[in-house]
Amino acid sequence: MKRRVKIGLFVLVVGLAVIASLATVPAVRSADMPETDVTIEGTVKTTGVDASGMVTAVSVSSDEGEYDVTLDEQGKELLKAVGKKIRAKGMVVEKEGKKVIMITEFEEVP
Repeated sequence: MKRRVKIGLFVLVVGLAVIASLATVPAVRSADMPETDVTIEGTVKTTGVDASGMVTAVSVSSDEGEYDVTLDEQGKELLKAVGKKIRAKGMVVEKEGKKVIMITEFEEVP
């Protein structure tokens, strides 16, 4: 009985050690889609509307090009800023030849 308990504890400890080591391995990114931290300044433009005319997609047009905006929590806030000039920080990836930004913060600028 004591031997089974020792074996069970050993297996448990080894299992936890394996899980802990896997948790510290960084996520692997696709080589063709490296993420880049950027700060951009540009104008928010409408790129999609639904049948009722509500804005459903936006981009930021800057001197560096056009950035489609991911509609997460921060991105949805930009739906209210169409036509306004902003400064935004976020992560950019290229998907199908287009720059896509996941905004982490933004502010209106004059």
